[in-house]
Amino acid sequence: MNTTAELKALEERAYKRTWEDGVLDIIIGAGLTLLGVLFRTELAGLAGMFVAVLMMPLWALGKKLITVPRLGYVEFGAERKARERGWTKQLLVLGTMTFVLAVGLYVAIRSDGGVAESLADLRIGYLLMGVLIALGLAVAGMMIGTGRFVGYAGIVLTATGVGYVTGVELEDYLLAAGLVILACGFVVLARFLHRYPVTREGGR
Repeated sequence: MNTTAELKALEERAYKRTWEDGVLDIIIGAGLTLLGVLFRTELAGLAGMFVAVLMMPLWALGKKLITVPRLGYVEFGAERKARERGWTKQLLVLGTMTFVLAVGLYVAIRSDGGVAESLADLRIGYLLMGVLIALGLAVAGMMIGTGRFVGYAGIVLTATGVGYVTGVELEDYLLAAGLVILACGFVVLARFLHRYPVTREGGR
């Protein structure tokens, strides 16, 4: 193996290791859980925006408090950063579509007539929203190179499919999927903390 290939392999392992902390898992699980809760309240119309605004600062804080003291700060190469930018653009598109759909569903649910009168239309909207969230999780999984998020996408799709067939409300299957992902995230975090304790140098 030549030096360039060895360096790329090392970078790949280091990159994947930074995502073994469970921080993003917990943020996503908590976000879906919060959406499920907020959709039951008068804050439902702002739920998507509220979660989106909170996610990035909480993720950055989690990385700073949990990951960096154990693994240190790693600066990745230009190729890796370019790939991340491409994946991030796809996530932003999916996120925007999901947010617009969520607002549309909220308006429809609260409307006195029109689309709100068609339960079938609302259920299709719920199904589409679940599919978009699942696609976002799958893209995240491909971006960071871990199968966990593909599994989370499967959880959301399963909850969405069951909800569509049984007529379960949007907030109920979001809440169910969020709680499962949140629990998985804490398991991943516990493993990370056990595997990578803070060293004297890292804790300074």
